[in-house]
Amino acid sequence: MSDSQQEPDPKIVRILNPPNFLKQKVKVAPGLLDELLARADRLVEGLQGEFEAGTELRIRRLSECFERRWLLQSSREASVLELRRLCHDIKGEAGSFGYPLLSDIADLFGNYLRETPSAQQRREVVKGYIDAFQVVWTHKIRGEGGEVGRQLLASLMQLNEKAQALA
Repeated sequence: MSDSQQEPDPKIVRILNPPNFLKQKVKVAPGLLDELLARADRLVEGLQGEFEAGTELRIRRLSECFERRWLLQSSREASVLELRRLCHDIKGEAGSFGYPLLSDIADLFGNYLRETPSAQQRREVVKGYIDAFQVVWTHKIRGEGGEVGRQLLASLMQLNEKAQALA
């Protein structure tokens, strides 16, 4: 090895800081964390009306899909997919807007629809879930629903267990 090509000293460490291109693209909102959280809360409150209109429509669609398509064996598969999609949408939004009971019902109904073959799904079970949505929404039961919410969820879980035993 020549004198001009010496081995680097292993005790010397170099730290390379790569450029942060993401930081250049993202604008950070000014303000303290509390202010940012308060702003986010106001935005969510502003969307409350849209959530309510959308949920009203989704629950109506659940009922229509059941009555017009699920009851017909020829369109049951497609209607199950539609019911599952509607449940997914309700589940995803309800908790954020103060309706975790609706979210739990949607979760249980989605599980029933997914885990029970469509040919073995029972009319009274599907109708029971749709009725549960309508009762909670009509009475605007916010939060967990207290004792009534616990009883409702327990009865829906029993429906799912019975359905799995029959499948």
